[in-house]
Amino acid sequence: MTPAAFCDTRFCSAVFDCLQQERLLAGVTHAVLAVSGGLDSMVLLDFFRRFGAKKYGLQLTIAHLDHGLRPESAADACWLHDFCQTARLAFYSERVEVRQQQALSAQSSLEAVARELRYDWLGSLASQCGAHAVLTAHTASDQLETVLMRWIRGSISGLQGMAPRRPLSEGSPVQLLRPLLGLTRPQLAAYASAHRLSWREDASNQDPAFFRNRLRQDLIPLLLAENPRLAEQVSLQSEIWRAEQDWLRAQAQAHFAQLVQHSPEGLRLPVKPLLALPLALQRCLLREVLTQQGEWKRYSTRHLEDLRALAAGPGQKELHLPGGRCVRKSSQHLLFLDTDAG
Repeated sequence: MTPAAFCDTRFCSAVFDCLQQERLLAGVTHAVLAVSGGLDSMVLLDFFRRFGAKKYGLQLTIAHLDHGLRPESAADACWLHDFCQTARLAFYSERVEVRQQQALSAQSSLEAVARELRYDWLGSLASQCGAHAVLTAHTASDQLETVLMRWIRGSISGLQGMAPRRPLSEGSPVQLLRPLLGLTRPQLAAYASAHRLSWREDASNQDPAFFRNRLRQDLIPLLLAENPRLAEQVSLQSEIWRAEQDWLRAQAQAHFAQLVQHSPEGLRLPVKPLLALPLALQRCLLREVLTQQGEWKRYSTRHLEDLRALAAGPGQKELHLPGGRCVRKSSQHLLFLDTDAG
């Protein structure tokens, strides 16, 4: 199949529509652009150089975090510094040694540690320079990879994918915005070619040691051969799933406020009212309890099912979860013990 000729108007209209429909820039006058120097982020940078100030009155600060994972990463940072200096763009860069930080982190994945450090730094920079939002270059292709990764791993997040807008971190006034989420990587490549953009290639994107790269190189091409529009389709399904989960979580939060009791040992959830709820709401309420107690991303759907089985089963038992978490079942309650309660 011959790819359609690139149309700049169509591409830009897709981004304009996302910004308008999701109200991504509502109240935003200053934004930090997270730019790696790769193709996707250079497209993001070029788009907002063209339209940020003129169409949205947006002040831009370019931010680049060098993870210190590749020999050429310092040269990438220097290249981007020179680019922004020529373009007269405010530019901030910092280097962190992610592998050293991983040894000190509760996260086991190098990617997860790098992401956590990056968002922490971006949030700090946004606060320092008075920015209201951080913009990233995540695409529909990234969304497809994320949904597949979560599905294969049995993540508690399900098929939700990435949201176009969310707080950068819990309770943060800085918003994380993803204006390119409706466009695929090939569409961004066509934009870059049409506008003769330069970028830096990250060799680690080819490293099969990373799960995302194996999906990108081996599995996703097979899926796209069956359905070339899979990324757009998954992006839409993820949006539908996310809206439904938002509604369901609101119901779970209301039941949490009514049912869950705080005790010196931890959170206490009565079993009988839990089991009287519809099955989907039982799962969502249990997830809400785990969320209230801390890092829920370590749990999977299997852990949720084990919790439901514990609640519905006979007798007094215990369930041990990742991170040293313990849940005790009595005849009337599930007690989610604080990790230091023993």
